[in-house]
Amino acid sequence: MFRRLSLVVVTFLMLVGPSMMLVQTSSAKGSGLLSFTPILQLEVDTSALNEEIQPDGKAVNVPVTVKYRIDVPTWLQALGPIEKYVVYGKLGIIPPMKIHLSVVNKPEWVDVSIASPDLYIDIKENQFSCANTSISISVYKDAPAEVYTLILRAESDSMGRVVSQSVEAQFKIKPGYIPLVTINTEKPIKEAGPMTTLTFPIKICNNANKETVVKLVDYDTPPGWGVQPSQNQIVIPEGGETTLSVAVTTPLGFGWSPNQVQQIKFKFVVLPSPPPLEYEETSSNTYVYSISVKSGSAPMTGIIGGIVVAIIAILAVILLMFKRKRG
Repeated sequence: MFRRLSLVVVTFLMLVGPSMMLVQTSSAKGSGLLSFTPILQLEVDTSALNEEIQPDGKAVNVPVTVKYRIDVPTWLQALGPIEKYVVYGKLGIIPPMKIHLSVVNKPEWVDVSIASPDLYIDIKENQFSCANTSISISVYKDAPAEVYTLILRAESDSMGRVVSQSVEAQFKIKPGYIPLVTINTEKPIKEAGPMTTLTFPIKICNNANKETVVKLVDYDTPPGWGVQPSQNQIVIPEGGETTLSVAVTTPLGFGWSPNQVQQIKFKFVVLPSPPPLEYEETSSNTYVYSISVKSGSAPMTGIIGGIVVAIIAILAVILLMFKRKRG
C-alpha cells in the first residue's frame, strides 16, 4: 500500500512539479500539461559555395547535418518506463523522431534537390543525435549573376509531451556571369570613293545575366585609313542595348578601280559591371566583329574618263597654240 501511494505521489510530482528542464508552452497551459522543448540545430557546410555556380553547369553538392536533442531531468530518468510514458506518451521502445527539411524561398531560376528531405533521428536524452544529408544546387541560364540567400528550414514532429520544433539556416549562393551579347549594324558593307568618311552605327545588345561592360580592346587601322570609334568602353544594363559609332575615312588611293574591298575588324571583351581590375580574354567573353568598305563595280570610270578627255583636250589646245606661234 505504501509503495502504491509513493508511486502516485511521484507521478503527481512529475506532472505538476517545477523543473528547469520542463517548459510550459501556450498549448500546454490550456490543457494544464507540461511539455518538453527539444533543441534542433542545422549545420550547412558552405565550402562548396565559395565559388560561383555556373549557369546550366554542374550541380554543387552542399552537405547538411541535423542535430536533435531532448533534455530530461535526471530524477525523471530514474523512474524508468514511467519516464518514457510521461515524456513520450509511450511505453517500451521509443520510435525515431521525424525531421522534415525544405527550402522556403527557392527562386524559379535555381534547382534545389534535398537528398533526404525526411530524416529519422534516434532520440538520445541529454545529448545530441545527428543525421546527415545533402543539397544539390544548380542554376539555369536566366539566373541573375547576383548573390542570393537561400533559407533551409528543419521541422521536427511532436511526440507525447515533446513539442514540435523548427529552425532555419541561411546560406548564400551566387550564379556565375554569362558574357552574352549580340553585335550588329544595319549595313555592315558600304560603298565609298577616295577620301570619303563613312559612319557605322554598331548596336550592342546585352543578353547577359547582369549589367555588362563592353570594352573595345583592339581594331584594325589599315595604312592610310582613318578609323575612329566614338568610345572604347560602354556600360549596358541587363536586357538593354546601346550604339557605338565608328567613323571610317578612306585613303586617296581607294576607290579608283572597281571591286576594291577593305575589311576592318574590331575585338570586344565582355565583362560584368563593375569590371574586375584583372581579367583574361577567353573564347566566351571575346567577340570579333567586322565591317567593310568597297568601291562600286565601276566607281571611278566616269571620273577617269573625264580626266583623260580633259588631258587630251588640254594637250590639243597647247599643241594648237604652239603651232600658231610657229606660224
